[in-house]
Amino acid sequence: MASIVLVHGAWSDGSSWSAVIPTLQEAGHIVVAAPIPMTSITADVAITRAVLEEVGGPAILVGHAYGGTVITNAGSDFPGVAGLVYISCFAPDEGESLRSLSAMLSEKFPVTRGAPIRSDASGLLWLERDKFPEAFAADVASVEARIMAAVQRPVAEACFEELTTRPAWRSIPSAAVVAERDKMLPPEWQRWMFERAGAHVIHSLPASHSAPLSFPDEVAAVILEQANACSSKP
Repeated sequence: MASIVLVHGAWSDGSSWSAVIPTLQEAGHIVVAAPIPMTSITADVAITRAVLEEVGGPAILVGHAYGGTVITNAGSDFPGVAGLVYISCFAPDEGESLRSLSAMLSEKFPVTRGAPIRSDASGLLWLERDKFPEAFAADVASVEARIMAAVQRPVAEACFEELTTRPAWRSIPSAAVVAERDKMLPPEWQRWMFERAGAHVIHSLPASHSAPLSFPDEVAAVILEQANACSSKP
């Protein structure tokens, strides 16, 4: 039975998977949320690969938001990674940075407003706390969304500049979830990236950017479907 390694996105932590993990565990899987530092893609990939080594293969890598970039790089040519699941996230190609990919997608699918991101003197990016609930977690309970805003973890600007290596989706089967009400990462961007990556199934949910919290059963079902498909292969 495949192990499942979950990689969270920017401005959050492993608790963003808290509503999904019990269902995966009840199905009998070993589940670990990688504690990525979000200081650089290189550092995040190193932590994710350390977790993969610890749980052993076969393993399914699941990424949310920025975490999609991490699994795209971490899974490439890494033994034991049997499948990928992209949840309302980035899926860059070789030679792309998140900044260059976002610029390209902005030209293809213009957005009327951007995410409420601010940078500090240390080169860290934050979401404006008062705008966090609406932008990041509009379909999460208001109390929980405000807590998420208060405990958010910043991401280094360097994470948006580093180039992707050979993407894991070129050689590893993937599935994906588009969050149709995402105000952080436009659903049109998601769908285009997932189609380019050749995701064999692209699911659609009427979710905000926080789909793992607002639609945990549906997200868990997609992960389990991919885990079962990869586990059944000879």
